[in-house]
Amino acid sequence: MKRRVLSLQEENKEMLIIEAYQIFRRAKVNNNLSDRTIKHYDNCMGLLKDFLGDLSKIYCSNINRDTVEELIEFLRARNREIRATTINSYLKELRTILYYFMERGYMKNFAVKLLKEDIEIKETYLSEEINLLLEKPNLKKCSFSEYRNWTITCYLLATGNRLGTVCELRNKDIDFDSNMIHLRKVKTRKAYRIPLSSALEQILYEYMQYRKGEEEDYLFCNKYGDKLQESALNTAIYRYNRRRGVSKTSVHLYRNTFAKTYITNEGDIARLQKLLGHSTPTMSLKYAKMFDTDLGYHYDERNPLDNHMKNVKKGESIKLVKK
Repeated sequence: MKRRVLSLQEENKEMLIIEAYQIFRRAKVNNNLSDRTIKHYDNCMGLLKDFLGDLSKIYCSNINRDTVEELIEFLRARNREIRATTINSYLKELRTILYYFMERGYMKNFAVKLLKEDIEIKETYLSEEINLLLEKPNLKKCSFSEYRNWTITCYLLATGNRLGTVCELRNKDIDFDSNMIHLRKVKTRKAYRIPLSSALEQILYEYMQYRKGEEEDYLFCNKYGDKLQESALNTAIYRYNRRRGVSKTSVHLYRNTFAKTYITNEGDIARLQKLLGHSTPTMSLKYAKMFDTDLGYHYDERNPLDNHMKNVKKGESIKLVKK
């Protein structure tokens, strides 16, 4: 196949969006971005097509700040209940694409600004729900799938790992000698290690004796020993939770629950960032703000007044005067 090299003059000529995106996409594939990330960019272009029409007839230079504002209006008109966080997820992907176009000289520079988001308290699993989910099945009577799902539930609550990371774990990644878990396949593509807690160590050791397999085998496999796909794990957790009488069925809620428990037990943001694999402290700080309704946790033990009053003799304590 004959290679075509664009000259600087060609790069800066009027470029159709569809042509520019193919150049962008090829660059990202060559830069070894994950298939999931590439798919997100493809979906973003699909959204842009829904808004603008045939992209093979529209030039990059036709896109400006007003176009982005009109796109936001289009999204809101199409779905009046759409949240700012959802719109921002589109805008972040679009911004990456457009900034690449700007860098290559396909269009004039302008800033793609994100919407202000209301900080919402993330839903988590309550303690009574966790008790139901963590009740250990009878190994003599239960199926492998039920035991595996129970073990995964324990793992998720102990680590807060993402769904994709859990599916990629292999037997060799559980290091009982150093009490560490090696996370090799993560969203940021930067492998790292997290501690293996004492409770999870016992659970995984027993599970791996039951599961057997080679070091390279996937830790949480299907009943045939093959890799458990993300969609299958989502379905498995949904059914597992419902059978336990828990109406919440989201895998990501385990991550929220881990973050909330860590924060309300005085865990620091820097360590939480590393444990959750965030590339920046932004999301970890969001978790801290999300769970500010839990600031009352042990509050009487942690403020100066209540600490002082505990040490005052009973007869000298302040009495409330009711009018």
